[in-house]
Amino acid sequence: MLLDRGEIQVHPDQIEHGVVHMRFAVKVLAPVPNLWDVLKDCPRSAEYTPNIVSCRSLEILDDGRAELFTQTIKIAFFVPAFEHVFRLSYDPYTHIGVHRVSGPIDVLDGNWWLLPQTDGSVLS
Repeated sequence: MLLDRGEIQVHPDQIEHGVVHMRFAVKVLAPVPNLWDVLKDCPRSAEYTPNIVSCRSLEILDDGRAELFTQTIKIAFFVPAFEHVFRLSYDPYTHIGVHRVSGPIDVLDGNWWLLPQTDGSVLS
């Protein structure tokens, strides 16, 4: 299985009204709490995501069950950097929802599901 070799699976589902719906899957050999901490640490995302320049928390909401972030993205050297605001909604250790709040990205709506596997890895 490709996931067992550490490959990221990408599945485009459909295109409607100029929006591409995609599904991704990756298997990570790490305890769920460790992976959870990395996924919630938006400022650190610039270290491992090439197009992210910076990310910072704006506000913690719903008694810590959600958070607003502003993120600066630089897609290519000839395209100006831009900022957008998004919300992460947390169901601890199982799910993180990602939702657009403002900025030039027209559609940003996604989910990370953390599915523990019997071998100690996490399917996300």
